Amino acid sequence: MSRTPFLFLDVIPGQDRTAQLQSAIDSAADCGGTVALAPGEFLCGKLTLRSGVTLCGTPLWTDDAQSGTVLTLCDPCADCLLDLSGAAGAAVCGMTLRGNRLGKAVHGIFADSTSTDAERMGLRFEDVKCTEFSGDGIHLAAVRDAEVRHCLFCSNGGCGIVLHGQELTLTDTVCHANRKSGADVSGASVNLSSARFYENGENGIAVQKADGVCIVSCGAEKNGVYGIFLQGEKERLCRGVNVEGCSFRQNGAAHLFADCVCALCACHNLFSPAEENPPYALVLCRLRDAAVRCNLLTKSYALAPIENADNHRGQIALSQNIG
Repeated sequence: MSRTPFLFLDVIPGQDRTAQLQSAIDSAADCGGTVALAPGEFLCGKLTLRSGVTLCGTPLWTDDAQSGTVLTLCDPCADCLLDLSGAAGAAVCGMTLRGNRLGKAVHGIFADSTSTDAERMGLRFEDVKCTEFSGDGIHLAAVRDAEVRHCLFCSNGGCGIVLHGQELTLTDTVCHANRKSGADVSGASVNLSSARFYENGENGIAVQKADGVCIVSCGAEKNGVYGIFLQGEKERLCRGVNVEGCSFRQNGAAHLFADCVCALCACHNLFSPAEENPPYALVLCRLRDAAVRCNLLTKSYALAPIENADNHRGQIALSQNIG
């Protein structure tokens, strides 16, 4: 295959295309090019994306595999379908990744920057759907600088998306019906906006050991435990968490849980009425300096709208919450 900044691969039904796909990716890496995939299904094992390479196709949001680009995992021994570890500046756009529930803890997309010298990864994921993986839809570990936009992570055996690192952004994305949480977040400077997390087995969003997390204009509905779960530790508080303009409905134990969080701002959120509300709208424990204000709550919770443990430190502003 000649070296060119743009490589196009067509579908060959029923064939394992791992070797051809990896060869195209490796060739594109020589010039930071693009590998474009035709609509249709590509059977493959684990692929390793290279620095500066864009892997793109045609987005698919329906069940018609012929109208969009689908990478379908065919190797149960793989640990992921796409590995972006060390691939600074790589991008995945416009395709569906399907895991067929093969193997154990197999992720759709995996990236770990601990082995690279790049200060910033600069990863981009747009118009990507990851579904039916036995692990997480996408798992970013120790990654700095990544953007996830207009994606869908659904029906995975782990989380929809794991965001562990710094300067990570998720926007206009849906995490639905994953066995664990919709999103699992830790690190620093993580922003989630205009996203929806619903019908996940555990939490809509789980934030642990994180600093500078903004959750804005998101929806958390019908998750098994909490809509948003914020958990620090006595010796390692979560710091600087902002939950604003979000809507909550029919989550299992409570809509918003916060424990060992410093500088929490939970304001202008809507806790909607429903036939089956959780015992509490909010559960607040061991906070240090927090503002929980101007939220709209209903009076139809089994126990109380707000469970306030009253074991906080610093200044706690709990006011102007309607309901």
